[in-house]
Amino acid sequence: MISELFNDESGYLESNWTGAITLQEVVSYIRRVKENFNYPRKLKILTSAVEAQVALSIDDLTVISDENKESLKNYESVSDAFVVDQAIAAALTIMYQKVSAVRNYNFKVFSSKEAARNWLDTI
Repeated sequence: MISELFNDESGYLESNWTGAITLQEVVSYIRRVKENFNYPRKLKILTSAVEAQVALSIDDLTVISDENKESLKNYESVSDAFVVDQAIAAALTIMYQKVSAVRNYNFKVFSSKEAARNWLDTI
């Protein structure tokens, strides 16, 4: 399951991924973010996938990247700090980082929320 909540205090969209994560859930999440015009146009996202079992293929990463590129048309910039604690999830996110390179999209993988917040605060 993927849930998100905008934290007014931090200024981040906090995204929480738990359980088995499917391609459809990720695409639905991206579309929700795309269609929410209440979020800042320079959006910072803190994504925690620590409690997730990410079962996505390499082909799924391309679909996700394409969907994400389309959603970025609604934002000046998006910075996503992605926190993982499993080797397979880390590997997938690093591969995603390679296929998702876009001028107004910053995506970085972290092993702790503290490091992720520090990075987001520098942007």
